[in-house]
Amino acid sequence: MSEPREHASPRGVALLRTARDGFPSICLLALPVLLALGCTAGPRASSEYVEMVMQVEQVEAQLDGEALAQQKGAMRRVYRDMAHFQTTLAELRRHRDSDAMALFEAFARPYMAERLDSLLQGERSVWHSELRPLEANLLLAKAALLIELEDRAGLADVIETLERDFRALRSTLVEYPRGENVTLQQSLAKLQEQRRAL
Repeated sequence: MSEPREHASPRGVALLRTARDGFPSICLLALPVLLALGCTAGPRASSEYVEMVMQVEQVEAQLDGEALAQQKGAMRRVYRDMAHFQTTLAELRRHRDSDAMALFEAFARPYMAERLDSLLQGERSVWHSELRPLEANLLLAKAALLIELEDRAGLADVIETLERDFRALRSTLVEYPRGENVTLQQSLAKLQEQRRAL
């Protein structure tokens, strides 16, 4: 990230430098490409079902122990960074520092693409079961940042992803709004309200 422009406010410059320098570097794991699962057609597709179970077991075996702990750690670090981004943008908006907000957005968007989005790539149907709630929280953190950026289209994409890929986890507790433990269903309802208000 380049140095803040001279005409950004001193407070905005300080916030930007804190945001830029305060994040630990995140080393994402070079995980093996996860196998995609086919859809079972019913009781008659017993061989397909056995193959699906074996693929799930293989994925979970790849993420056992240290590898699973490292993946969780990477996801939690990105989550903390996203929370920090949201706080920084909210503070800049409160002070109506449009120059600093533009500079910070130029930093935050590449971060989301290079860190968060790449971390979430892969076939979700074969993700380790312990990672699914963390992934949902990361997507919710992304949604919160997109709200601060007033990105209605990006927010709609995140909501669609959560509704499509996390249908079975709607009763799972997540942290959105940040600091509150509510079900994913409740968080989605909140996001829909915020999207309509943008």
